[in-house]
Amino acid sequence: MRKHNHLRAIHDAPPMTLDREMCNSAAQWGKHFAELGYLVHSTQDQIPNQGENLSMSCYMENPQTVKEAVTSW
Repeated sequence: MRKHNHLRAIHDAPPMTLDREMCNSAAQWGKHFAELGYLVHSTQDQIPNQGENLSMSCYMENPQTVKEAVTSW
């Protein structure tokens, strides 16, 4: 989370903090994506007062790492 907050600070965004309820919600949303088979941004009705960053790589033989997803933000 340090790297993510470092990058947020560059853009004058406040630091993130861990929220267990939001983590559980994200896990459920991830399962939804797995069933759906593709990524799509949620609506404000689905996740009120929350932001969302999605990242995906197209290289099956070299999957995207979490670090790569964060730094591509």
